[in-house]
Amino acid sequence: MRVTQSMITRSLLDSINQLRTSMDNIQTSIATGKEIRKASDDPQSYLQGTRFREAISRNNQYLKNIDNAKSWIQETLTALDDVRSFVVDAKSTGIQGADISNRGTRSTLANTVDQIIEDVVATANKSYLGRNLFAGSLTQDVTPFDWDGTSVTYNGNTTTLTRQIGESLNVEINVTGSQLESTGLFSSLVELRDALQADDTDAINTAIGNLGDAADGITSLSTALGSILNQLDLSQQHLEAANVNLQGYLSKIEDTDVAEAITHYNNREIAYQAALMTTSRAMKLNIMEFIK
Repeated sequence: MRVTQSMITRSLLDSINQLRTSMDNIQTSIATGKEIRKASDDPQSYLQGTRFREAISRNNQYLKNIDNAKSWIQETLTALDDVRSFVVDAKSTGIQGADISNRGTRSTLANTVDQIIEDVVATANKSYLGRNLFAGSLTQDVTPFDWDGTSVTYNGNTTTLTRQIGESLNVEINVTGSQLESTGLFSSLVELRDALQADDTDAINTAIGNLGDAADGITSLSTALGSILNQLDLSQQHLEAANVNLQGYLSKIEDTDVAEAITHYNNREIAYQAALMTTSRAMKLNIMEFIK
C-alpha cells in the first residue's frame, strides 16, 4: 500500500492527540493527588484499593462502637460509684444507730436511710442519651425501679447490651437491674430502715453487715466494667494502628508521585512540541503538493 503524505499527517495528528490526552491525565493526577481514580486506570490496583477502603470503613465503625461503649460504661461506673457512696453513708448511719439506744434518735436515722433509698432508686433510674442504664434491653419507655415506701421493684429485664468492636468480637457493656438487685442493695437498705424504726439493735447490726456485702458486690460490678474498659482501650489502639497501616498501603497504590509525574509531564510536553513541529512541516508539504 502506498503511504501518502496525508496518511502521515493523520498519523502525526493522532500522536498529538494521544500526547495531549496523556498530558491532561498527568495534570489531573497531580491536581487530585490520585494516580488511580477509576478501575480502568489499573484494575488490579483499583481492586486492592477498594479492599483497603472497605477495611478502613469497617474499622471506623468498630471505633465508633468503642466510643459509644466507653461512654456508656463510664456513665454506668459513675452511677455505680454514686450508689456505693449512698450505701457507705447508710452503713455509717446504721453504725451510728447501733451505738445509741435512744428510740427517738433511731427514728430520725431511719428517716435519713429512707431518703438514701430514694436517692439510690433515683440513681438506678438514670439514663444516658435518653436510654436507661440499668433496665437491660428495655432502655426506653420504662422506669427501671419503683419504690413504694416498702420495697423496690425492678421493671427491666436480664438482657445484656453488646457492641461489636471487631470481626466476631462483641463485648457486653451494661449492668442490668437484676445484677444490681443481686448485691442485696435494696433489701439491705430497707432492712436497716425498718430495724432503726423498730429500735431493734440486733437487726440493725445484721443490716450493717449486709450493707457491707452489698458495697462489695457493687465494687465487683465496677471492677468487671473496668476490665471491659481496658479491653476497649486496647482494641481502639489496635484498630487505629491498623487504619494507619491500611491508609499507608492505600496511599502507595493510589497516590501520585508528584516528582515522577512532573518528569513524565515534561517528557510528554517535549514530545508534544516536537510532534507539533513535525506535523506543521508535513502539512506545509501537503500544501506544496496541492499547489503543484
